[in-house]
Amino acid sequence: MAANNLYKIKVLMPADYQTWFEKIKNFLEEYSKTCPQAQLKNYQTEDWEKSQSSLLKVMYLEKRFDKGIVTIAIDSQQNVIAFAGSYEINSDIVYLAARACVLPAYESDHIISTYLIPYQQKYFCNKYLYGCVSFNTDDYSRRVMEAFSKRDKWTAGKVLRHNGIQYYPFHFIKDQTFFLNNCQQLVAYCAFSAVQSREGFVSKFRQ
Repeated sequence: MAANNLYKIKVLMPADYQTWFEKIKNFLEEYSKTCPQAQLKNYQTEDWEKSQSSLLKVMYLEKRFDKGIVTIAIDSQQNVIAFAGSYEINSDIVYLAARACVLPAYESDHIISTYLIPYQQKYFCNKYLYGCVSFNTDDYSRRVMEAFSKRDKWTAGKVLRHNGIQYYPFHFIKDQTFFLNNCQQLVAYCAFSAVQSREGFVSKFRQ
């Protein structure tokens, strides 16, 4: 799937993960050189099998994304330049943009929010009631959340279609944290049905 002349978007099913192992590992080695220090443990590739939280361990040993998909952006040489995983939280909620990251040279293109998340929404919209993303409570993550919440296509209050891509708006919960992946996190959710209720999302999350 073409995004522009510089890169393309690719959806990886679980059966594809092993084929892309080396390219994803190479991407993480490059990304980890400049990623925020607080996030580094999640992207390290050295001794990744022994790490408690490395993306490679989560994806290939714990198989967290086997009940989901991975969306990536690749350049003309088939090198990965952006990554976003996904997985099932429960039968009603799917987690989107898990461990999402992009190389610095492409940050200004907003690849994750413009392409990787919408492709995941499209894939899951008939399988779950809600999708959600989360943010850690550190200052860096809060700034990311604030920037994300100010983008019109994610806060319009209705489903938008732009350049052939459909965006389900997110509702940002900034006054409550949720226990995800062994820590408290801030959450934003999107509703795939006509019902867009914070109470409905919270009740499904806690069931």
